[in-house]
Amino acid sequence: MKDDIKTLADSLRGAFIDRGKIVKKEIAQTLVPAYNDVKRAIEVLDENLEPPFARGMVQFSNGCKSTEATFSRQSELGDAYDILKVRRLYAYVPCLIDDLGETKTSL
Repeated sequence: MKDDIKTLADSLRGAFIDRGKIVKKEIAQTLVPAYNDVKRAIEVLDENLEPPFARGMVQFSNGCKSTEATFSRQSELGDAYDILKVRRLYAYVPCLIDDLGETKTSL
């Protein structure tokens, strides 16, 4: 029984890691092209527009960078939360074993 639970927990760990990688890749595929487009637009604007307007566009770019950093932190927090859920599962499994009247074990 203990080996079955450990096997189950180990299989879940891989799924969480794989999902985290997929989400990070999706975010990168979405945000990186958008960031590059904004960066190119700023380069064109710096060459062709008045300085006050160009400064506004730079501020917009900085806002985009800040948003991108926020998404990155959110992804990291999501990964940490997923790890916490797995740890909670590990902590809960011995309680289930106790409820079945078997010996409490730690993973």
